[in-house]
Amino acid sequence: MQVAVDPPGVAYDPEGSAAQWLDRLTTELELDAVAERHPDEDNASVTDRLRRVVEEEALSLIDIARFPLVAGKVVVTTYHSAKGREFHTVVLPGLVNGVVPRQVKVASGWRDPTPKEMEEPRRALYVAITRAQHDVRLIVGPGYFTPYGRWISTGPSPFVIDMVDILNGGTDHIL
Repeated sequence: MQVAVDPPGVAYDPEGSAAQWLDRLTTELELDAVAERHPDEDNASVTDRLRRVVEEEALSLIDIARFPLVAGKVVVTTYHSAKGREFHTVVLPGLVNGVVPRQVKVASGWRDPTPKEMEEPRRALYVAITRAQHDVRLIVGPGYFTPYGRWISTGPSPFVIDMVDILNGGTDHIL
């Protein structure tokens, strides 16, 4: 089995080194530059710590993608496919308005979702958060870059704002 990645025709060997995969991913996605731009200084060390683990354990790509019951493995999954599963720690990146919930494509461009259209993404986020047995990390930010490099400054997801409001004693929002 080969796992296809961009550019077309280039594949990762599932039995191959996870460290090489992580190095390539870090380079292609420019993760070091992203971490440097982020105000949280600890971001740069996350990929370094993951790299040490995959090198020390000599993990293959298939090892880090195995079923989550294999201790010490990282599982990357969608909100929907996580349903019914549990994980020690859940990390939810991209909790930015326009991404979670996604804006809706219309003929004239993009628009914010209606309250009805926000119900399903809100439920999906709830499912994702409740998959954590011990720890959940919500990653928010002031905006995001489009695939074309344009910065969109939208602020955090309204779902995160609702959660903070509720945790601070507010009752105006319902999760």
